[in-house]
Amino acid sequence: MSLNFKNLVEEKWETWLKMWNENERHAFDVVSHKFKLHMPDVNATINPEDITSPETLAAWVRDFRSKFDGLKYRTEFGPLIDEEGGIAAFRWIGTAKWLGKTGWNLDTPGDPVTFVGVDIFKFEGDEVVEVWTQGAVTLTT
Repeated sequence: MSLNFKNLVEEKWETWLKMWNENERHAFDVVSHKFKLHMPDVNATINPEDITSPETLAAWVRDFRSKFDGLKYRTEFGPLIDEEGGIAAFRWIGTAKWLGKTGWNLDTPGDPVTFVGVDIFKFEGDEVVEVWTQGAVTLTT
C-alpha cells in the first residue's frame, strides 16, 4: 500500500467525520460531483438515489443532524484498505440525544442514543465517487 493512498484515505475520512460532526459543507471536500450513495432500503430515512452530489449529501447531513442533540461520530476501526480496488472501509460509532423528530419508535426526546455502522469509500483518483453505508441504533435508554 502506498503512503499516498493511505494518506488520501485518512484525509477524506477525517473530512467526512468533520462533515457529520461540525459542518455539512465539508461534503464539497469529500465527494465528487458524480457521487453515488448506497444504503439498505429497509428503514432508510432517505432515497439514496437522491444523493448524487456534494450539494445533496450536505442537505441530507444537515437534515439528519437536525433530528438529534449533540450528534457526534468517531472512528472505532479502520481504515481497511484495498488500494488496487480504490476501496477503504471504516467502522464508526455515533452518540447523541433524541429530539423526537425522526418518527422512529425509540425516539424519546432527551434520551441518549448510540449508533454503530460501517462506511465503505470507493475512490477514483483523489475523489470519493461512491459510499456504501450501513448504520443501526444499538443503545437507547
